[in-house]
Amino acid sequence: FIGTWDGAAPVVALPAITRDYGVGIDSAVWVLTASSLLFAVPMAIFGKLGDMFGHKRIYLVSTAAFAAFAALAAAAPSFGWLIFFRAMQGLASAPAFTATMALIATTFPTEERGRAMGFMSMAASAAWASGPPLGGLLMRAFPWQSIILVEIPVVAIAVALAWRFMPEDSQTSRPQFDLVGAGSLTAAALVLMLGLRLVGQWGWTGRPTLAMAALFVGLISLFLITEKRHKTPFVPLSLFANRRFSFATAFSAT
Repeated sequence: FIGTWDGAAPVVALPAITRDYGVGIDSAVWVLTASSLLFAVPMAIFGKLGDMFGHKRIYLVSTAAFAAFAALAAAAPSFGWLIFFRAMQGLASAPAFTATMALIATTFPTEERGRAMGFMSMAASAAWASGPPLGGLLMRAFPWQSIILVEIPVVAIAVALAWRFMPEDSQTSRPQFDLVGAGSLTAAALVLMLGLRLVGQWGWTGRPTLAMAALFVGLISLFLITEKRHKTPFVPLSLFANRRFSFATAFSAT
């Protein structure tokens, strides 16, 4: 819930941020963009790290880090620091999301798993829908920073409940980590998302756009070559031989 809230509620704070930091609305939008980019791009890596080190441990550490960066973002002395701390919030929320999905898959029996995923989706939808109006109500009584600060007590409760009730991590295996494969895939995702975000400024045939496209192709090529050769690939390419997996992956990407 709170991760989705963090992406929805600050929308109503953008005008106040432009006034406080003396920036334009095009710059203020990066308060949202930086967080969403750093949330989406490294998600696969954190899922793998959860498999290696334990999803409960990853969840507790990342959720606590999210709250710490929320406090720092609310107290940011400059716009640059605000963007940095917001990006770190997004980065911290990614492992919490992947850990939650994995914990649902391992904790609930097959017949109850769909219901648990449904409740998670409902919570996210509720946060997305209620974020802007509730954020607006908060700003009527408090500064815009309250939209971020209100996340901290909610996260504290989540950490306490997770510490108490989440099942302990089972024995985890730690195979050789495919650093090149993980890094090239993550970098390719970042280049793609940044390119799509900025193509409106550059144009589809602009030099920066073409350079980003070439860099993306190069990174994806490096990823494919690495995965074919690595003994424990980050993403086994054999998975894509399964039509259902390939279709679901393509559908999710769009």
